[in-house]
Amino acid sequence: MTIDLLKHSAIPWSYEYKDPNSGITYDVHNTCPIDTALQMVFFLWFRGFVPHSVVEKDSLLLQTMIHIRDQNYDQARHEFQIKTIRPKKTKMDGNRDVWNCAGDPFNYRQFPVLFASNGPVCPTWENCSKKGEDCPFHDRYVRLSTRGSNLKPKRFEFVTDPKQKGTIQEIIDRKYGACEVPCVGNLTFTPDDLDSNVKDEPMVGQGHATRCPYDGMRKRHCVANYESCPWVMVFGAYFQHYSFHTLNDIPKSVMVPQETQYSLACVILSNGAHFRGISLDIRNSPGIHLMFDGINKLDERVQIISLDDPLSKIAPTYRILELWYVKVDSGGSSSGSGTASSTIPPMAPSASATIPPMPPNEILAKPAHALSTVLKPVGIKTLGHTCYLNTLMQIIFWVVPLRKKLIQKKQPKNVPKNLQPLFSVDFEADSETLFNSFVFLKRLLQNMQPSKNTKSSTLSNNMTKFVDTLGLSHDVNQCVNEFWSNLFHTYFEYVGVDHLYMLQMTTHYREVLEPNKTGKAREKKETLSQTLLSLGEPDLKK
Repeated sequence: MTIDLLKHSAIPWSYEYKDPNSGITYDVHNTCPIDTALQMVFFLWFRGFVPHSVVEKDSLLLQTMIHIRDQNYDQARHEFQIKTIRPKKTKMDGNRDVWNCAGDPFNYRQFPVLFASNGPVCPTWENCSKKGEDCPFHDRYVRLSTRGSNLKPKRFEFVTDPKQKGTIQEIIDRKYGACEVPCVGNLTFTPDDLDSNVKDEPMVGQGHATRCPYDGMRKRHCVANYESCPWVMVFGAYFQHYSFHTLNDIPKSVMVPQETQYSLACVILSNGAHFRGISLDIRNSPGIHLMFDGINKLDERVQIISLDDPLSKIAPTYRILELWYVKVDSGGSSSGSGTASSTIPPMAPSASATIPPMPPNEILAKPAHALSTVLKPVGIKTLGHTCYLNTLMQIIFWVVPLRKKLIQKKQPKNVPKNLQPLFSVDFEADSETLFNSFVFLKRLLQNMQPSKNTKSSTLSNNMTKFVDTLGLSHDVNQCVNEFWSNLFHTYFEYVGVDHLYMLQMTTHYREVLEPNKTGKAREKKETLSQTLLSLGEPDLKK
């Protein structure tokens, strides 16, 4: 039933709509730009790729989606166009207003809840590698990292350029990836034709960056997380230099630092005068992939296609105009799950007797899982009572800076001097024990990565070696706080990331009543929150 509903929820080309308030009849032609944009957004919503709770934040977008679902296509487009993008060519003839949308841009930017960020997405830089805070450009980089514009909504709109050859992922990394760049000062602009004798010649400004006098370098990082990244990322411009002969040739998944995954969801095609849209279901296997063309008759507007079909066959004379990637919701975000919510208003009675009305809880006959089982992080089987270590391993895995630093740490041949012995209330370990156990800690974190497809037995084997090397018993439960603030703190100091996090420890006290004593036992709770190193306030702000 879901496929039938998708095929029958296809917007027809052009429309006629009579405004009940003004009595004016709008005769609108050549609507394929807005038809294709709205249809692709509708598929994202209806197929559950964008949570309903996100769409609810924009009342116009939500109402437009419901109108399309209920097959009120004329009203959906008209209300949207009246409030957002009126066509450039209009002609009034009595009570008839004729609109011609030919040549209007393909525009999806009226949906900020989908295409704009929901928090800071900006670069930040470490101190100069040569002079640290004494670098003459230090204040400039502090301003760049803390300026107010970093908090403004941003769109993930990338332009492919045949001159700068690179994959889709490399284009993202070029702008938002972690890298090391030269330390430079502000740009100064000077005309590049100061020696010209021609009068009234336009002076072309050319920017010059002042290099750090100490030839320092700075590591650049991206301040972003899952919640702050926009739901939809767009690639546009030139795709001729890519060998995209079939849909299978297009990258199915990309990553944005810090490890926010996006999945290919829509391909927009154009021949210069007309638009088509392809809605892909990459995240489910086998997925159902649909091509939309509103100019066709009802039963041909949406057609099922294969990823292996040549583009030259399914859309001859068309070229790729844009690629839309949608954020993969792993279920942990506050925006909701990756499927349409059952709170969507029920479907209005259909005009066609062949299409049954949609019950409130049946928006999708089959939920679209946001993250396939293959890509889910691997859990570690508990060895007796080692759940405290399993919990800490999961925490470290999802705190990306900690995980990366631990995995990337190169193990020397001999025990380093900065790896100090550990002495705590319930656990002791000398430097050599910590050194040897670190090997298995790295292996565990490496094998927990989704791309490794690690067997459960391999993880259990590495966990056994990790526990045995530390001399811990499989059958004795330990305090999570104790091992986090002592054992793992020692590992973090070893790799140099102990300044990145805070420790919060809550202690519960309960009075033990003496035998035969009546009354309620007194209880107390204390919470301690502090950095795991004695950093000063300026360092914490930095």
